[in-house]
Amino acid sequence: MSKESSLTAPEDRDKENRWRPEQSQPPLSNEETVEAMKELNITSFVDKFPKVDRTFADPPVNMQNYGLFSFIPAKGSSPNENGVYGYAKIRGSYQSELEASQRAEYLIRNVDSYHKIYHTYVGRPFPLTESSSYSADVSEVDIKKDMSKNISHSIKDKKEDELKEIREIQQREKNLIEESKREEVDPYDEYITQRVKKAQLVFTYLEHQKKMAEVKEIIIKTRKVIAEMDETHPTFNESYYEKYMQARKDAGITEDIKEAQDNFIKFLVEDVDLGF
Repeated sequence: MSKESSLTAPEDRDKENRWRPEQSQPPLSNEETVEAMKELNITSFVDKFPKVDRTFADPPVNMQNYGLFSFIPAKGSSPNENGVYGYAKIRGSYQSELEASQRAEYLIRNVDSYHKIYHTYVGRPFPLTESSSYSADVSEVDIKKDMSKNISHSIKDKKEDELKEIREIQQREKNLIEESKREEVDPYDEYITQRVKKAQLVFTYLEHQKKMAEVKEIIIKTRKVIAEMDETHPTFNESYYEKYMQARKDAGITEDIKEAQDNFIKFLVEDVDLGF
């Protein structure tokens, strides 16, 4: 079993021998820091330094209190019983590779000589992997291709779920219509059926009314945001459609003209009078 650290999932922790930050451990020496940088900066593995996780959280970086993070699990990956894939830390963002390396050395020397620190670009996809060779051997094009495939699978899965829900609603409607066409067998049973059908339809109608009210409010707010952005960024309106469609294409999403006309895509460029 691997040594516990601040990134160990709560579900995987030893309940009897609880992990505690090793705050009493002194900073690494110069020699230990050199060896630690070799391993934790994804080079060869050497065990000439103590692997220590001194604190649960890194020392704060000035003006860096909030991080933005996006994640799509690879196709076939599985979460634990609580839906968690793992835990990660954002160690900071820096203007240059030199500053990033200096911060990495500081963390490895003084704070955390247990976890590897991966260098990546802000705003670009990067693989979540324990393999040190992956980041060295896989080209940027391969990463983009792999990310596009995973994003495409994610979008397609969501679309399939939506289509499944629509098909279920359509089937229920079909069943209700078929029931209304059946010949009367027992007037009392028919009466009960009609009562139940009415109750179900009333419930469905009211639920749709609630959703429609919510959607209406969101549409009005969204229109206002778009109008404000059209004033501050008038050029966005000229190229947003092409950029969005290219992003879909890069993610592996292809649609013919008829499909585009039958879904939300046509409303990207074509407005419709909704009465409000």
